[in-house]
Formats: sequence, structure tokens, C-alpha cells
Amino acid sequence: ENLAEARVLVGSAPRTGVAAGSVADTLRRTLRRFTDDTGTRVTAELPDVTCDQQTRIALLRCTQESLANIRKHAAASTVEVVLTAQPYGIELEITDDGAGFVTEDSHGFGLHGMRKRLAELGGELTVTSSVGDGTRVLAMIPTDGRG
Repeated sequence: ENLAEARVLVGSAPRTGVAAGSVADTLRRTLRRFTDDTGTRVTAELPDVTCDQQTRIALLRCTQESLANIRKHAAASTVEVVLTAQPYGIELEITDDGAGFVTEDSHGFGLHGMRKRLAELGGELTVTSSVGDGTRVLAMIPTDGRG
């Protein structure tokens, strides 16, 4: 279903590169599926923010990968997702109350892929976690007047 969602995003992009609809709506659907599949409680602050198609896809992919990691590794009971438009860009913060991990020991492709995707847009990914204390993923994508 997540792949289908991404295909819809790509297919709905008009020639201007800006998709119709809201990134917040897309993330809400993704979070609803996650809750339905896992039973994990999710709270979200997802205001309507305007962004281009590449940014929207990057935010969706970061959300999907973070949720996949939470499902596989965290054993979290709650997840919080906050999307914020800042003067310099868009931030997406995903936190969980799960098992946490030692970030220096993480060598998986998921976080690497998220970092690479964000870097291609001039953004960055910050992951903070400690064993037994949950995880915080912060994706920042500059808008440079694009959004």
C-alpha cells in the first residue's frame, strides 16, 4: 500500500512539479494504515504545508521508513509525528517510546537511504536515540522559496 501511495503521488504531479492535494493528507493516510496494521497509538500534528513534489515524496519516504523501523525494532506503544513549516524549510519529526538503539551501531540501509534522499534536496536527517529511551528522527528540507 505504501508503494501504491508513492505511485499516486508521482502520477498526480502536474507538469509544474507540484502535486495536487496535501502532504498532510498523504501522511495521515500512511499513519492510519500503520495504526490499523500494528495497533500502535499515533498522535500527529500535520498542518497543511505547501511543498514541491520532490519534498513531498521525501517526507513520505522518511515517514514510511521510520514507521518500518518502529514496527521492526522499537516495540513502541506510542508514536508522535509533527510536520512544521519553518522560515528556512519544512521539518518532520517522528518520535517513539520504544526500545531505542545506539545510533553509532546503526548500519542499515534505511537510515542511509533517508539521509541520501534528504541530502539530494539540500536537507538533513538527525537521529537521536538511546537504549530504553525511544528514538527521535528529525528530517529537515530547505524550501529556498520553492514551496
